[in-house]
Amino acid sequence: MHKHGVLFEQAAEAFFDPFLRVMESGTTEEHRDALLGLDTSGRLLFVVHIEQDEDTFRIISARKATTTEKSYYENAQTIYRCCNRNCLTATPRR
Repeated sequence: MHKHGVLFEQAAEAFFDPFLRVMESGTTEEHRDALLGLDTSGRLLFVVHIEQDEDTFRIISARKATTTEKSYYENAQTIYRCCNRNCLTATPRR
């Protein structure tokens, strides 16, 4: 996380954003989710995490949200994000 300029504490703050958006973010055997949420300084973050149990999450990575992700957060629309050979479809959970 630190290589993206996001501290663990900042990534954790995004979980408390009342308007956060959660989406699936896994192409591996391990089920991963991602969220878009604001930290306390108002910076929109993209945080990949694993739910370990009902109230415990393991943060995998965190970075500043892209322009497309920011638009998704603001408009709650489906986005498509491609990285190298792995394409992820992000759909908001209801």
